[in-house]
Amino acid sequence: MEFKYIIEICVAIDIAIIGLAYPITLDKISNIGSKYKSNYLSRVDLQQKVGQFF
Repeated sequence: MEFKYIIEICVAIDIAIIGLAYPITLDKISNIGSKYKSNYLSRVDLQQKVGQFF
């Protein structure tokens, strides 16, 4: 394996990690309202967190 392919490999690994972590993060954020029994938290928190990504 040559050294010139290290950047491509690292970028691919980073994209894979982000691709796996993003749905898990959204799932945890969307369930915060049910965890604390609050409709306000789930609605406001999800809008703020998802809004930051777009």
